[in-house]
Amino acid sequence: MNYNGLLLTIRKPEEGDLETITQWLADPLFLSTFYGSPLDTYQTRLSQVKEFLNQNAKDFSSNVTLIAIDKKSDEPVGLIMFNNINWKHRHAEVSMVIGAEKFRGSYYGVDIHLMGLVYAFYELNLHKVFGYAYESKVEDLKLHDFGGKVNGVLRKHVYRNGKFLNLVAHSVTETEFKTFVGSQKKKLLKNHMKKGVLEVFQTVA
Repeated sequence: MNYNGLLLTIRKPEEGDLETITQWLADPLFLSTFYGSPLDTYQTRLSQVKEFLNQNAKDFSSNVTLIAIDKKSDEPVGLIMFNNINWKHRHAEVSMVIGAEKFRGSYYGVDIHLMGLVYAFYELNLHKVFGYAYESKVEDLKLHDFGGKVNGVLRKHVYRNGKFLNLVAHSVTETEFKTFVGSQKKKLLKNHMKKGVLEVFQTVA
């Protein structure tokens, strides 16, 4: 299976990626879209990134982390994180975040989201992924429309910058994603199809 998007390729992080990911975990802009608690010290952040690698090395780990790489410059772009994987019921919580500031606010968000879902359904063989986005982050919410469904709003759920924020819960199944890709072959995803990025879906009606 090809995990190359139009702009990105995804793989598991390596030792050489430790410093980059550690820096991302200290970036307020990165943390503003990443649903999780800020890590206070460099050593804490580094330990967390090392744990990513340790988890990836285990068979049937409950957590899998991927790094997205810009195909043109070979620069790290962002992370895809599958957490709390339930192998019996085939579902997981997923977060997809652009880490490098220069790649934010562009088409890279679409690519990382698509590649994350393709990996979820065709590498991990999951039935469903779910996640959360801050209600105020309009662009993040738009990405979750890729075949997904809003499951509800967790009101005043996270305390950030002196106030409680709402979280939007969303999910998408493999069947829903296939249907979305089929409906967008000649629209949003026409360039992906033309380049063979989503060849697994070429026969989807």
